[in-house]
Amino acid sequence: MNLPSGLQPISFFATGTGVLLFIKGPDDLSTTKERLLGFQSAMKQYGVPIDPDLILNGDFGFRSGYTAVMMLHRRRIPFTAIVASNDMMALGAIQALRELNIFGTGGGGGHRLR
Repeated sequence: MNLPSGLQPISFFATGTGVLLFIKGPDDLSTTKERLLGFQSAMKQYGVPIDPDLILNGDFGFRSGYTAVMMLHRRRIPFTAIVASNDMMALGAIQALRELNIFGTGGGGGHRLR
């Protein structure tokens, strides 16, 4: 199974201290389906509820990661961490967070969008 690297930190969210955003790739790719399944399995394993509003479509490009974060910010949907299905979407998400001045440095702290 093609699991996103870094799903181990999902255990942090089992404590109820965070809300996790997942940015997936195009629906027609097996890679997207496998990574989404891996994300859902990890969330289920740790008893973390999955909010469908926090599973967003992307296209594996920088712009889709950026757009996902900006869209949630405009809709005022809070989250404390992001799992992106690839590096380019992660870089786009990081750019959006920086522009919004809410970029965290990791370490489990996170920044909640309000």
